[in-house]
Amino acid sequence: MNAIWDYYDTYDEESRLVKDNYHYTEFSTTVRWLEPYLTSPKAVLEVGAGTGRYSCWLAERGHGVTALDVTPKHVDRLREKAANRGLTELKPVLGDARDLSAWAEGTFDAVLCLGPLYHLADEEDRRSCIAECLRVLRPGGILAVGYVNRAGVYLNKLLRNPDILLMHPPAEIFSQAGPGAIPDGCFVHSSPGEMETFMASFGIRKLGHAAADGIAPLLHGVVNDLEGDLLEGWLDYQFTVSDDPYQLGTSLHNLFLAAKPDERLSQL
Repeated sequence: MNAIWDYYDTYDEESRLVKDNYHYTEFSTTVRWLEPYLTSPKAVLEVGAGTGRYSCWLAERGHGVTALDVTPKHVDRLREKAANRGLTELKPVLGDARDLSAWAEGTFDAVLCLGPLYHLADEEDRRSCIAECLRVLRPGGILAVGYVNRAGVYLNKLLRNPDILLMHPPAEIFSQAGPGAIPDGCFVHSSPGEMETFMASFGIRKLGHAAADGIAPLLHGVVNDLEGDLLEGWLDYQFTVSDDPYQLGTSLHNLFLAAKPDERLSQL
């Protein structure tokens, strides 16, 4: 946990999703996937809320949002934003994604877990995180899970330094027998196939699997220069193709959207 605190102590998480068009693509695509399931006020939990880019967006649209993060710096910033913007329905909480025992089973209509799987390397920790998210989610509720795509990381590192092809050969990193890890500080990577298998093991109902930023990281120079209608056109493009398997394979950040089964309905 110290490695995560150390990283975010110096990293500017507040501006990450809005500092340029390339990063904003991830935010835009994600909220467009969420919007159809949040058409009326909901009780929402965001686990790993960071400084609240998504939590504030939700609270401003009338949802009651509990925003949990493990980093004290982020929770302090969340409290400042909630107070400054008059977001009385936004409740920042310091806590661990693996332990949501502060809330009873079925408390929330929707749970966003867009950051924890970026950092939880241990399989038991990853399972505890998702199991807890599902426990506090009501039957039929929506779970959104974000993860960092291994191939997207590799391509981004390749852009910066082609020597990665020799330092970490593709055959080693993408082995079918068990992929290797790309050194990336406190970050953990998965493939779309691994995420499909992992999420299916919880008995959820899959609603979608999307490339949140697609090839924006690879075209960042072009994307960042877009303005007005051209930028809107790009954002429309990325959302439209975001569930294409080829996009999933190259995107840096991906989104898995699922519903918690309602056992009451299955018994009818």
